[in-house]
Amino acid sequence: MKAFFEHQYPVGHLEIDLHSRCRPSSIMMFMQHAATIHSQIQQISRDQLVESRGCFWVLSRAKFELYEPLVLDDKLELRTWCREAKGVTWNREFEFVKDGKIVGGASTLWVIAEMESKKLVRVTSFPNLDELTHPEKPSLVEIARLKPEADLGTLGIRRVVYSDCDINQHLNNTRYADILCDMLDLHLETERYVSSLQINFVDEAMPGDFIEVSATAENELGTRYVCGKFPDGKLCFEAELSLTNSPYMIRI
Repeated sequence: MKAFFEHQYPVGHLEIDLHSRCRPSSIMMFMQHAATIHSQIQQISRDQLVESRGCFWVLSRAKFELYEPLVLDDKLELRTWCREAKGVTWNREFEFVKDGKIVGGASTLWVIAEMESKKLVRVTSFPNLDELTHPEKPSLVEIARLKPEADLGTLGIRRVVYSDCDINQHLNNTRYADILCDMLDLHLETERYVSSLQINFVDEAMPGDFIEVSATAENELGTRYVCGKFPDGKLCFEAELSLTNSPYMIRI
């Protein structure tokens, strides 16, 4: 069983923002693609689990960190592996390599749920965990508990639309990153890039749902807590985003 999967992702015009930097959602798309292909190789992909077990993957938390920005024409070497599986959770890790140098990493926390009941499936039901996981290789990123350290201010209300949704009939995890960047007016950030982003996916958002997005003011580290709530006050997601000065001139 292949414990690691590596793939190169070119940063093209479809992946960049108006400042020629790779969008956070594009980074998450690269991660999502690599995780999907690796799970197919390991025979635990969504389609394989649906067919064999009547269950599917659910992303619970995701965090990436970049030591420098990814920009147009960069070639990202992405490496992923399942580090650990215990209880009902699976940890999938990532390394980001550019020009032979590690420029960042990511950590994700997944669960598997039954299609009908949505009941979580314990990892002990998989007899070949030793072949599927690689606990000896540590994560580059630590997923932290999130909480606002200051008062929240409302940024706006976002409706979940057709182009936001995926095969699971809900808001795709990568689109949360776009919503955050839109609501935080990151088009104004000409000198800084998103160096860290963690999203905790609390409750699924469906087409037509409205999400009220709120955030704290930026602290001295360039970090803001952001959350989204449904009209009834129920939490949809919470996140933490950090901005850092870019060492590069913007490429036009």
